[in-house]
Amino acid sequence: YFGWAGLGLLALAYEHLGVSGREATRVLTALTITSALTFVAFLHGGYAPPGMAVSTLALIVWAVAVRVGWRAAREATGLESRFLRAGLAYVVLALAGAVARVVLLASGKGTPFHGQLAVFVFLHAFAWFFLFTTMAVLIAHARERGARVDERALGASLRVLAVTAWLGAPLGVAGGDTGMMGAVARSAALAVSVAGLVWVRALWRMSRELHGTTATAFRWLSLWYALKVVMEAAGALGLATWAARARQPALLYLHVMLVGFVSLGLLVPLLSRLGRPLARGLALHNGGLLLMASGLGLLGAGAGGLSWAATWLPHGYRLAALGAVLLVLAGVRWLLPTSAWRMQSAGSHARPHSSSGTGRVSLHGTASVQAVCRPSAESGWHEA
Repeated sequence: YFGWAGLGLLALAYEHLGVSGREATRVLTALTITSALTFVAFLHGGYAPPGMAVSTLALIVWAVAVRVGWRAAREATGLESRFLRAGLAYVVLALAGAVARVVLLASGKGTPFHGQLAVFVFLHAFAWFFLFTTMAVLIAHARERGARVDERALGASLRVLAVTAWLGAPLGVAGGDTGMMGAVARSAALAVSVAGLVWVRALWRMSRELHGTTATAFRWLSLWYALKVVMEAAGALGLATWAARARQPALLYLHVMLVGFVSLGLLVPLLSRLGRPLARGLALHNGGLLLMASGLGLLGAGAGGLSWAATWLPHGYRLAALGAVLLVLAGVRWLLPTSAWRMQSAGSHARPHSSSGTGRVSLHGTASVQAVCRPSAESGWHEA
């Protein structure tokens, strides 16, 4: 997921901030390589020594990526840039959590709870990098299409979230909602939920001023974020430890947030830049996630001891599996080139040429396509 959402969102962030040339290319290439190595290492052995070594290398690359982005972000103005700065700051928090985990392992000090908490601080903070950056690219995409953005409300929500979001990390660990730390975490999660409602309303309002598939996508984004807010509030009100121990509710939360909001939010501007129609996989993506969420919900209810749900457990597994298949099919449909793209590639007027001094590849007679690994400062957020 870091190689998909992390790389894609960082490339779009660099584009907006005007980070281009060899520096951007090297950072994005290094992230591509370390993401692939991390996937292979963790697929083979999880948190075994090879996985830890590759993860350490990836953290170093991310630290460099943040440094490069922050230099440009300091001088940038506008609501989108403020969201991007918050996202980069949360990567620093995530790296601090990862370092704390390494220190605990090396020193042999601390309890298993402290080790789990350090891991979840890393995951929780990185998740907020995804969320802040996704919201930034969605705001920019809506502006390009003439939609009005409620800057005052979104700016206020950003201030609340930047201060409080990291404090909710203990709720991801069983037992993290007890004591003074738990009280602070629950209060922070409630504040995050209230601020999240501002995002839900803003996305829905933007959808009303957009058209076609883009409007539909923004409505789905608003609905997925609303579901994320509801589950976050439920955790703050006493269900956090149950969700962490039962696993399925936590998996449901992660899928809604990372597949429903972040992945779809990244796909909206990304497919536009690549010239791929969003409509090809939109119904499959959201329908698949609905089925998967229903299945995980049934599994969570059964694991939570609800007698009526116990008999539905086999159906929960089937629904989750079917939903996963539909999500894969959505990805395949988005990846496959359209007939128009194939015709252009085969024609004599579709030979690409690179514009001098930029990172974009132009197609004769068509829109230019932004090179993924070399975001151009000139293009800003404008659709390629």
